[in-house]
Amino acid sequence: MSRTRTLDREVGYSERERAAPALTEAVTVLTDRFVPDDVYGTAAKHFDQGEPAHLIGLVTSSTAGTA
Repeated sequence: MSRTRTLDREVGYSERERAAPALTEAVTVLTDRFVPDDVYGTAAKHFDQGEPAHLIGLVTSSTAGTA
């Protein structure tokens, strides 16, 4: 089970605090070759405009060459 799925069940984390790791996991795994709309939508709801895109860029650049 992924750490993000575990966070969903842990008490004390807000939806905002779970949104960033969920988006990070979605970008890292990309099982469907795209970030699911619900994952991006949740992140967009809790962060300022552009922040989800910046996180995607950071994750992408950090993981480039590791595959």
